[in-house]
Amino acid sequence: MDVNILTRYYQYIVELIVELYRNEFENAKPGHCMKITGLGNEQLFSLWEVITTHFKNLDTYIVDETQQGNYYISATKLIELQKSAEKTVAYSCSFK
Repeated sequence: MDVNILTRYYQYIVELIVELYRNEFENAKPGHCMKITGLGNEQLFSLWEVITTHFKNLDTYIVDETQQGNYYISATKLIELQKSAEKTVAYSCSFK
């Protein structure tokens, strides 16, 4: 399959997720968590970029026990953040 078609398809899926859940993203309350699964690492990062850019009320992470960086978080740290309930947490899971 053509790489451009596949890239555009996954970009459309990311945009669709944002549009479908826009209301939830905008109105989420502190302590609320949202899990998004079923995407590859490239799409998770793309989704992370869109959510962090457009929804400043959310702390957004990709759950991954092996990676480190601004957008990665361990499951244990995610639970700690949820319990602190200062902001809403949106997260995606990266399965290896």
